[in-house]
Amino acid sequence: MKIKKDKRRITRIDSSIVNEIMEPCKERITYGYNRIWALLRNSGINIAKKTVYKIMRNNNLTLPMHDHKNRKELKLLRADKPEMLIETDITYIPTNNGMT
Repeated sequence: MKIKKDKRRITRIDSSIVNEIMEPCKERITYGYNRIWALLRNSGINIAKKTVYKIMRNNNLTLPMHDHKNRKELKLLRADKPEMLIETDITYIPTNNGMT
């Protein structure tokens, strides 16, 4: 009878990698794990994104989630009948003097 063992991958993280992640986190407070990972990748350090996230999470360096603003003006617009309220987004208007 064979016994299946739970083979989870345990990543061993060097203290040098942790220091490499801590430095840009302290210099650039607004950078999340994606940007820190990109900085490390551009400087020649090959590390997985999830590893950067785990190290930042364990050292309390992750940023809080970004809250999206509620658009109250969209809630105020109600149409009583179909095609009574039509909205559009104008990027440019052609005129005789050119585009505005």
